[in-house]
Amino acid sequence: MKNSFKKGIAIIGAVGALGSGAVFGADKAIDPYVDKGTFQELSIKSNIPQGERIEIHKDKAQMDLVFWNDEKRISIKPQLNNKDFNVASKRSLLSKRMEYKLGDITAFIKPKINNEFDIDFILESKPDTNIFIYKIDGAEDFDFFYQPELTQQEIADSADRPDNVVGSYAVYHKTKANHRVGSTNYATGKAFHIYRPKVIDANGVERWAELSYKNGILSVIIPQNFLNGAVYPVVVDPTFGYESIGATIAGIGDDIVGSEFSLAESGKITSMSLFIYDNFGSFGNAYKMGIYDTSGNFQAESEAGTVPSNFYQDWVTNNFTTPYSINNGNWVLVAFSNNGGWGMKYDSGETGQGYRDIDGTWSTFDDPATFTSEDRKYSIYATYTADAPENIGTFNVYDE
Repeated sequence: MKNSFKKGIAIIGAVGALGSGAVFGADKAIDPYVDKGTFQELSIKSNIPQGERIEIHKDKAQMDLVFWNDEKRISIKPQLNNKDFNVASKRSLLSKRMEYKLGDITAFIKPKINNEFDIDFILESKPDTNIFIYKIDGAEDFDFFYQPELTQQEIADSADRPDNVVGSYAVYHKTKANHRVGSTNYATGKAFHIYRPKVIDANGVERWAELSYKNGILSVIIPQNFLNGAVYPVVVDPTFGYESIGATIAGIGDDIVGSEFSLAESGKITSMSLFIYDNFGSFGNAYKMGIYDTSGNFQAESEAGTVPSNFYQDWVTNNFTTPYSINNGNWVLVAFSNNGGWGMKYDSGETGQGYRDIDGTWSTFDDPATFTSEDRKYSIYATYTADAPENIGTFNVYDE
C-alpha cells in the first residue's frame, strides 16, 4: 500500500468488514457497485439474509451500514475540524475508490476484499493533530462495549482475544435480541464491531493506536511521538464490521456457560442457536443448550447435538422436543458439552451478564446451578413464537 501513494502523503483511515459470515467474491468485476443515483450500493451475502448492504454517498464522505431488513442504519462519516466532507466525490473509471477533496485534505471510501472497506484520510504533510474523528449517526440505540485486555482468569480459562480485538468496541442493540419466528432475526443483538487500529509508516514501522467512543463520536488516537518520527505515508486502520458473533474465543470445557438475555414478550421457545468454535479437535463431541432463571433454577433443555467431522466454526441450532412456554423477563441461555475440546465466542459486555457453572456433569444440567459471574455476552440466542394476544371481547356496532 505504501507504494501506491506519493511520498509525503499520510493516510489516516478506517477499514471495515461486513456481514454475518458475509463475503464479497474475490473474482467479482472491477466495479462492484450498483448505481442508485445519489449513492453506490454494495449488497452483502450473509448466513441469515436480511437486506444487509452498504451505501456510499456521492455528494459527501459517508458510508451507511444497513441491516435487519432496513430497520437500522448506521452512518459513518470522517470529519475534519468537526466538519463533514460535504463535497462531491470523484471516482476514476472502474475504480472502487470514492474520493472527497476538501482543501489539501482528501477523504476516500473504498471496499476491499474479504468484506472490508476503507474510510481514510490522505494528508499532504504531518498533521497538526494526533486525533482523527469519525461521526457515527444512528448509534443512540446501541451500547458500545470496550474490549480490554484479557484478565488472568480469562487466560486461565483458555480465552483468546486477538491483538486487534484488544482495545476494540463490540456494538450491541440496547434492547433487541433473539429471534421471533416470522420476524427479524436479531440473534445476540450484535450489530457491528470496531476493531483496534494499527498505524504503519512507509518504512513498515508499526504502532497500535487507541480507540475512544463517546456519544456518537469515534476517535482514533495516534501516539504523537509516532507521528513526529514517522516516514510518510502513514496508514491507520480501524476495522468496521457488523455481525452477530463475538470476537473473542473461549475454551469452555465441560462447564455450563452462557449469558443473560431479556425476552420482551411471552412465547414458546422452539430452538436455540449457538456459535461453536472448534479448533481443538473435538469432532464428534456431544453438546446441548438450556435455559435457567437468573437464580440458577433449571427450566428446559434442547435436544443434544454432535459436532460434525471437519467442523471449524459456525452456528448450530438444536430444537426443543416440546416447545417451552416462557414469560417475558430475563433468562439465562447456556450450553455445555461432554468433552473439554470445544469453545464459544463472546464479547466483553455488561457487568455480570455472563454465567458459568463449573464442571457440569454431562448430560444432566445442574439444578440448581451454582453460577459465577462473568462480564461476557456469549454468542447464543433463542428462537421463539410469540403468544397470541388475549381475546378482549367482542364489540358490536349498531347504526341508529
